[in-house]
Amino acid sequence: GGARTSSRFACALPNRIRAIAPVAGLRHDAPCDVTGIPVLTFHGTADGTNFYGGCNEGDTACSRNGAWVEGVEAAVNDWRVANGCSAQARVDALSDKVERRTFEGCSTGADVVFYHVVGGTHVWPLVSNTTELVRDFFLAQPPR
Repeated sequence: GGARTSSRFACALPNRIRAIAPVAGLRHDAPCDVTGIPVLTFHGTADGTNFYGGCNEGDTACSRNGAWVEGVEAAVNDWRVANGCSAQARVDALSDKVERRTFEGCSTGADVVFYHVVGGTHVWPLVSNTTELVRDFFLAQPPR
């Protein structure tokens, strides 16, 4: 639950969280009216733990008793909107299965970067250099 928890912490403790990098578990559950939190996230389309498309609200088996309803695309979009980023992502195809979508021009200065992994499951790493990407992302964040 680390990815989901980091997302929740960002919503609940925005003055203490500088950035988040959830792997296979980004969320943006209401109420989350936080802005200015940079996001780097990775998610596979075949994740059998945190389903890419989310779950129907009443399907407690799928949603882990209601804890995972929102799909990944919706969560990415919610963070993009919260950070005031452009609706159009810069898309970089890194392989036939990995696409990096970068939402820039954010009015808060906090970009949202999403690694979409076709066929990726609930594993670390989702891309070969996940650890380095997360490390570099955090090191690039300015102090608060």
